[in-house]
Amino acid sequence: MASDWPFAAGQMLAQLRPTVNTATTLFHASLKTEVTRINVCNVDSSARTFRIFHDDSNTSAPSYAAPTALYWDMTVPVGGVVSIAADGPTTGFTIKKGGNLGVRSDTSSALVFTAYGVAQSVV
Repeated sequence: MASDWPFAAGQMLAQLRPTVNTATTLFHASLKTEVTRINVCNVDSSARTFRIFHDDSNTSAPSYAAPTALYWDMTVPVGGVVSIAADGPTTGFTIKKGGNLGVRSDTSSALVFTAYGVAQSVV
């Protein structure tokens, strides 16, 4: 059965339920990767906030601070999901080889972050 979905076939890149409330790496790109969707699910009994960072500096110690922030203190309601998705083909954001996608929750074990996308092919 053919799909009417106009995007390239993607996959789950990473999933993480941080156990600390400091920024941590969700995904490290070993190949150039287009991130097409990030879901943030609140599994806590209170509303929670999150931050998402994109650092393409290709260093072993990525910077997860205001200069690399994509989203800052966004709220996820109790039992809710915030879904950040590309608007169309090739409208996701690209992480360079060696780049990182970082996440932060305002409290430990409250949020689950899942990233989806398409990695560059190696021919």
